[in-house]
Amino acid sequence: MFETTPRNVGGIRDFNKIEIAGFAPNYIETNLSAIEGPAASPINKLQENQDFSGETKNNLIMLMAMLGARSPQQREHIDSQLSEIPEKIMKMMVSSEERYDSVIENDYKTAEKSELIDYEKMKELVNSDNYNVSLTQEFLIKLELKMMQEIEIQLHKRNWILTKSTAESGEYITSDKPVSLVWKKLVGINPYSPGYGLLETTVYFPITKNLALLGTFDDLQNQSDFLLSDAIREFVANLNTLFIHNCYDYIYTSKTKNFFYYSKNNQMELGSGILK
Repeated sequence: MFETTPRNVGGIRDFNKIEIAGFAPNYIETNLSAIEGPAASPINKLQENQDFSGETKNNLIMLMAMLGARSPQQREHIDSQLSEIPEKIMKMMVSSEERYDSVIENDYKTAEKSELIDYEKMKELVNSDNYNVSLTQEFLIKLELKMMQEIEIQLHKRNWILTKSTAESGEYITSDKPVSLVWKKLVGINPYSPGYGLLETTVYFPITKNLALLGTFDDLQNQSDFLLSDAIREFVANLNTLFIHNCYDYIYTSKTKNFFYYSKNNQMELGSGILK
């Protein structure tokens, strides 16, 4: 446990830097700031009037989409998954000399013979695993921006509940994975990962230490959005426990550490106990 500033734990150097002709290296960073910056005002308004609608809703959903699609851990995961595809293709290509010759003949017709590697040398290289396949940062950023658009569409389709903590219930915490997407039914193990467009899922997002959003496709009393105020302690503790289990490496709380969660033995405990 340590005290620090958001900058010290929430920033990674050159995470949004690009190298594309005609664009400044900080082009993405500048444009994403246009999403992060306007979110501060709606959050303040939401704390004052608990009205999750209109521009406030639009800005916060855009922020959720960005946080859901973009993180260092998410990027590393996508990079590792997609990088396996060309590796598998190369191994298939050198599985036989006939297959290799066929690929060369079809895909490298205009190449000079001196530029080509013979089958045995290529097979030795591929099977040695003495190489790395990685995706460019520009490609990964482009993919993340497309994911943001799709996530935002699905978030707008959901119905939202705004929950408000109290002095009795304790505060909400957050983490380095602030947007939690989970299956509604936690009994049993679903073999598939939840998706933002799947019906039997819920999205949880702690906005501040006192406010959290729940997004579902369920019909909420025939209203598109409504306020569930004064959340009880058990409810807040359950959400905090979810945020703890769903984080990558870190959870974040206010200096008071006035939050509750459920320990491994299913006992409700005060947050100061976990932060020792």
